[in-house]
Parts: sequence; C-alpha cells; structure tokens
Amino acid sequence: MRIFCLTLLSIYFKLNNLSYNYIAAVKPKVAVISVGQGNSYGHPHQETLDKLAGMGGVVYRTDLNGNIIITTDGINYSMTT
Repeated sequence: MRIFCLTLLSIYFKLNNLSYNYIAAVKPKVAVISVGQGNSYGHPHQETLDKLAGMGGVVYRTDLNGNIIITTDGINYSMTT
C-alpha cells in the first residue's frame, strides 16, 4: 500500500514555526493553495512558497492553475488542473 499526504492550505496560511514543524513532519508530496487571483493581501506570501519549495513537494495554486481536481482510487492519486 502506498501512503501519501496531500495538504490543502488556505490563503491565510503562513508558515510560522509551529506550522513549519507540522509540514516538515508530514512531508506532503503535494500542497494545494486556494487563493484568488490578484488578491489585495498578496497571498500566498513568498516566504511560504519558498519554504514549501524547499521541502521538495509540488505546489498547486488556484490563482495560477485554476480548478484543481484530485482523484484517487484509495491507493494512487492523480491531479488535473
């Protein structure tokens, strides 16, 4: 059986020490950030993107990728944007 971790991050998510430790512990292969294009808050923060990139996972963003569809059979998964 293959186990994977998918993490959905809200636009308010900021990697502080507590959340960074959590993300570092679960080591998600995929992070999905739900954020509106051109939002006035500047989300997601570059620091958050840099830390996620440093963990080696793939980051999908709704502002850049549009709808993100995740399909699984319980063992494998696929992403469609």
